[in-house]
Amino acid sequence: MATEVALAVPDRVDSLTLCPPGGSLLATVTDALREFFRAEAAALKSGDLDAAVEANVSAWLVGRDRTVADLDPAILAQVRLMQRRAFEAADLLGDADEVEADPPALDRLADIHAPALLLVGANDLDATHDAAERLAAQLSDVRVVTWQGVAHLPTLEEPDRFTELLLDWTAQVMTRRAG
Repeated sequence: MATEVALAVPDRVDSLTLCPPGGSLLATVTDALREFFRAEAAALKSGDLDAAVEANVSAWLVGRDRTVADLDPAILAQVRLMQRRAFEAADLLGDADEVEADPPALDRLADIHAPALLLVGANDLDATHDAAERLAAQLSDVRVVTWQGVAHLPTLEEPDRFTELLLDWTAQVMTRRAG
């Protein structure tokens, strides 16, 4: 959504922080992403929220080259609860209609001129790494940071480190604007 805002109202966007890029920016459906979609859909279709939650935990928190045993149990519990609540809210409220930008944001990345910070976890899915590479190749002012030991939720796994990165990034952007 942040990229779509940057395209729609560029004068209101001083910088972008995509941590990590996801959603409509995931252009490549890799085997791992396809398996996640399949597992989540099958679990939801059968009404098995626990399995749907675990599909999300496996794809987005564990990621690649790690196991659940590698995770902080408190973060694992937090993500499980957060995802369960998201599914319960969707059941209660119904699915929101998704409206894709036309043309898609992926086709207009070169039109984004705000400086962008991309944070990607080394253990994230290949689809996310592909998205970051596409963004890095097409955005005019981009900084890509890859963190070892995290997957798709670096802000939850390393909140203090993320805060430091974000404060540094914001200071750099403000300094450049002032100069």
